[in-house]
Amino acid sequence: MSELPPPGRPPANISEIVLQSSAKPVVAAASKHPPPESKESIRIRQLVILSFWAIVVFLGLPIWYCTTSVYRAQLPLREMEDWAEGK
Repeated sequence: MSELPPPGRPPANISEIVLQSSAKPVVAAASKHPPPESKESIRIRQLVILSFWAIVVFLGLPIWYCTTSVYRAQLPLREMEDWAEGK
């Protein structure tokens, strides 16, 4: 293995760069966790999620269906038949 270059001198090749980056000691960060959630905040989150899906299902889907359905007009069949027969 090659030695690390002296401080202030740029690395000569890629192996010196790898050695410099791996030569630094790895310090494990203290694992900090957020405080536990209260029952009230869990309940509020559940209500927010339920409200969101209720709006999607009961408001969004009907609006989507109405705005994307194809309008089918009634054809005047009697008048078309009369015209086809020459009446």
